[in-house]
Amino acid sequence: MTTPHCFSYGSLMFREIMEAVADQRDLRNEPASLIAWQRFAIREASYPAACPSRLDASIQGILWFDLSESAWKRLDAFEGQAYRRVLVEVRTEVGTHSAWVYEFLDQALMLSSDWDEAGFRAQHLASFFQQHGGHLAARE
Repeated sequence: MTTPHCFSYGSLMFREIMEAVADQRDLRNEPASLIAWQRFAIREASYPAACPSRLDASIQGILWFDLSESAWKRLDAFEGQAYRRVLVEVRTEVGTHSAWVYEFLDQALMLSSDWDEAGFRAQHLASFFQQHGGHLAARE
């Protein structure tokens, strides 16, 4: 059985963040969509939330392939207690893949607006590790 891949819809869509968090380089990836899920901005946070939604909703993101077991441990630690890992099916140009996605658990913190990827890139990407990457120095 092959290990499911990782579907990222937020800060982990950025190669420099995903590779640092996973502690794995040259990860293969491709654009993908997750149907019947919706992404939201989170109150007072630069990163997004996602949860199952209506059938006509979808999230565009990145599908990351071939993550190691240690990468999954690091991703779980990075996402923390605010998220739970859920197995889903995502679509790419070449087909459907099983993937893990992190579902945000506290809907009270979710805003009605979508997360702004371009705004994150412009305003938060450069300082992201200073704010959210304290545990990344610890390698297994």
